Amino acid sequence: YSVSDDFINISVGGTISLVNGALPPITDNVVITGPGEASLTIDALNGSRPFFIGEVGVIVPVAAVSSPPFVTIQNLTISNGLAQGGHGAAGDGYAAGGGGAGGMGGAIFLNNGTLTSNNVTIRNSQSIGGNGATYYGGPNLDGGGGGGGTNGNGSTGFPGIGGTGGP
Repeated sequence: YSVSDDFINISVGGTISLVNGALPPITDNVVITGPGEASLTIDALNGSRPFFIGEVGVIVPVAAVSSPPFVTIQNLTISNGLAQGGHGAAGDGYAAGGGGAGGMGGAIFLNNGTLTSNNVTIRNSQSIGGNGATYYGGPNLDGGGGGGGTNGNGSTGFPGIGGTGGP
C-alpha cells in the first residue's frame, strides 16, 4: 500500500443494502476492508452494479489515463449485483434496428486501473445484454442483435425482429 491510498475499514458485520443504487465510481487509490466474507455483505438488491472502477464515460487504454486507480477490496461478500446493457434504438424505415449493448460487470466493472481482491465472495450477480431493436420498415432488414452478457452473446436479429440480450 502507498501513503497516498485512501483506506475504508468497515469493522461492523451485517448487510449494507444499496437501496439508492451503485456506490460512487472509484477513481482514486483505495483499500476497502471488511471484517470477513462471512461477516459483511454488500447487497445491490438486483438493481445495480455495486463497484465501478476507473473513469466514468471514458473508454481508453490504461496508458492514456493520467493516473489509473489501484484498488484493493478484501474480506467481504458482494451479492445481487446487476449490470443491464442498454436496448437498441428502433429502425426508422431506412435503417435496421440497433443492436443491444453488452451487460458488463455484474458485481465489479474495471474500466481502467488495477484491482486486487482478497477473500471476496461474489454471489448471485449477473450481467445481461440489452435487447436488439425491432425494425418497423418492413421484413427485408433484420432487427438489431442482442447485447452480450455474462454467459455469452445475445441472439441475432431476424427480419423485422430484434434479438434478445444474452444472459
